[in-house]
Amino acid sequence: MASINEQKDKLRQQMKLKTFRLTLSERERAAILIKERVLKLLLKMPAEKIMLYYPIKTELDTRPLLTELLQRGKQIGLPVCKENYTLEIRQICEFEKLILGKFGLAEPDKAAPLIRSDTLEMILLPGLAFDQRGYRLGYGAGYYDRFLSQAPQAFKLGLSYDFQLKSEIPFEPHDLSVDAVLTPTNSWGMASFR
Repeated sequence: MASINEQKDKLRQQMKLKTFRLTLSERERAAILIKERVLKLLLKMPAEKIMLYYPIKTELDTRPLLTELLQRGKQIGLPVCKENYTLEIRQICEFEKLILGKFGLAEPDKAAPLIRSDTLEMILLPGLAFDQRGYRLGYGAGYYDRFLSQAPQAFKLGLSYDFQLKSEIPFEPHDLSVDAVLTPTNSWGMASFR
C-alpha cells in the first residue's frame, strides 16, 4: 500500500494536470463566480482585515476578487514567503506595488505594512485539493500549515475549482484543516450559505 506521502504526490499530479487542462474561459468564469460567492459570504460574515493569495500557475484566480475588495476599502494582506518556510503578511494597496518574490509569487514589497497574523479576521487560501472534512492538499512545503497555527481566530476559507473538492484526501497529523471550502458552484462547511 502506498504511503501517505506517495498518495499525496499522486493526487498533486492529478490535480495539477486537471487545472492545466482548463481553458482560459473556464478559468475566467471560475474567477468571477468565486468573487461573487465570497462577496455574498462577506455580507453574512463581515470581515475588514483579510488575507488573500495572489494566484500562481493555474490556481483559482483571485485577482477580480482582490480588486473588488480593495475598492471596497478592505485591508488586504498577501503572503510573503520567508527563507525559513514561514509566511509573513504584508498589506497591499494596489497591484502596481507588487514585486516578484520566491517561487515566482507576486508579493508586496518590504516597505508594505506588516499585518500581524493574530489580527486577521479571514484567510482565503489556495489548495490543489480540499476534502469534506476541511483538509487541504498544498504543494508540500508546509507554509500554510505553519501559518494557520498562528491565526486561530481567523475564519479559514479554502478556495478551489469544483473538481478539487473531494470527499476525502490523505492527511497527516501536522496537516491543519480549514473552516470551510468554497468553489464556483459548491461549498463545504457552510450549510447556511448557498
